[in-house]
Amino acid sequence: MSGNTDWLANQFETMFAAKPWYGKGMLESLEAIPEERWQRAVGHQSIARLVGHMLMWRRFLIEKLRNNDDFVLQYFSPEEWPEVSHLSAGELLQELKASQAELLEELERVSELALEEKVPSKYDYTKRTLVNGVLQHDIYHLGQINLLNAQIGKGK
Repeated sequence: MSGNTDWLANQFETMFAAKPWYGKGMLESLEAIPEERWQRAVGHQSIARLVGHMLMWRRFLIEKLRNNDDFVLQYFSPEEWPEVSHLSAGELLQELKASQAELLEELERVSELALEEKVPSKYDYTKRTLVNGVLQHDIYHLGQINLLNAQIGKGK
């Protein structure tokens, strides 16, 4: 791992399991949410649905770091928002922890030079851009999850 890939891995680890500057990390936030709130929708979103969506983009990143041309994910497609109503909070948390471990392994394996390569297939951005984008995506949806949890907790 190079200095920059170390930094990227550290950013994912801080967001996931540590104390980022903006508040609670993902794991601390999600583990504090009662099971009964995970599937309850506010508008058209639920905490479980957002976690499922985050898992899909993490899978996309992992597959692209592995140069998998066959794994495709389209914006606003059903695949981007998988059905997760059959999964418990514990099952989704386990999937998220597994994706975190897999992602950190891939970031350890990938070279600095490989991060400058275009994402395999028809995408017009580099792997580095994708890594940063998925990190930002996780943080964005973590904010939504915390907001949903607060709204559900207040009975809205």
